[in-house]
Amino acid sequence: MKLKALLSYSLIAVSLFTVKSHAQKNQPIDFKPNNLLVVRVGDGNSGLSDKATSVFLDEYTTTGTLVQSIPMPVSAKGANAAFVLSGNNQSQGYSSLSGNGQFVTLLGYDSAPGTDATALKAANTPKVVALVSKKGIDTRTAEAIDIVDTRTAVTTNGKDIWFIGQKEGVRYIYAGASKSERISPTIPSAGRILNIYDNQLYVSSSNNSGYITKVGNGTPLSSTRVSPIVPYVPDLNFLVHGYVFFDTDPSIPGVDLLYVNGDQGVGYLRKYVNDGGRWKEVGTPATGATFKNAALTGTIENGKVVLYASNNSKITKITDHAAPSDKLDVKTEVLVSATSNTAFRGLTFTPDTKPVLVKK
Repeated sequence: MKLKALLSYSLIAVSLFTVKSHAQKNQPIDFKPNNLLVVRVGDGNSGLSDKATSVFLDEYTTTGTLVQSIPMPVSAKGANAAFVLSGNNQSQGYSSLSGNGQFVTLLGYDSAPGTDATALKAANTPKVVALVSKKGIDTRTAEAIDIVDTRTAVTTNGKDIWFIGQKEGVRYIYAGASKSERISPTIPSAGRILNIYDNQLYVSSSNNSGYITKVGNGTPLSSTRVSPIVPYVPDLNFLVHGYVFFDTDPSIPGVDLLYVNGDQGVGYLRKYVNDGGRWKEVGTPATGATFKNAALTGTIENGKVVLYASNNSKITKITDHAAPSDKLDVKTEVLVSATSNTAFRGLTFTPDTKPVLVKK
């Protein structure tokens, strides 16, 4: 079996805010492979609102121990832009790990903390891509563009970058540039998270273009078509957020197992398998607040799929004890709870986490 996806409350509250100035000086960052990297908004000093808020990258072990907390830049320095997010907008701040495992990317605003929401989302406010690696934080890629909410960005190599917001579809930009190109139709306009699995670009969505959509073939650099693989089902009426693909069946080319979560009702986690021709849901979804509005990453441990989810308030470990083709049998364990006046957003493994191949 091959795995293609990679993809505690804080010991004491003060330790959560012990930071290093990598973002300001672009110093190398000593990430440890196979740890978790969560996007956190808020420094804990004041309540979160829709105004621009400082952003931190918190590294945790997979058992929930804080390793380090890294601030994103709150002001421009040289060619590097500032990076902030709205404090209470859960559709912002998703993150993605590159296919080569070397970069974590996220999309935000080049603005000052405290900027009001209207100005933050305005077309003339630059939207900035952050490339996070062991070499440091690079925020040189910024464009003034009318995409309103900044959702997510992803890269293959630290140079070719795709991003999506609330408007204007999936866009491509080269690192350090200030002008992007729309490569998909405006649908999926309500795109959420871009990821690359098995060298294929995907986006999660919330409209009738489909919940999980392939963007072209492979990783397109110019205008292309989109192809839903998990179709829109009108009676479900849910917003897809996080998703993770796996390759568990050598007889089926490419990925064949998919976990999707979103915000239907109290929250849900759905499981799909590919029979070689189409994707179909396995059993009924798991429900609960753990799965609502959550980012996902995952791996396989001892033959079992292990997912990690971050929603507004918690990082949770989710273990599926069922076989890939069987209905969900999940056990959850809360690893970290957000402290007062902070919130979690995107979640990935740390940069320098290599893709793992697991054979069954």
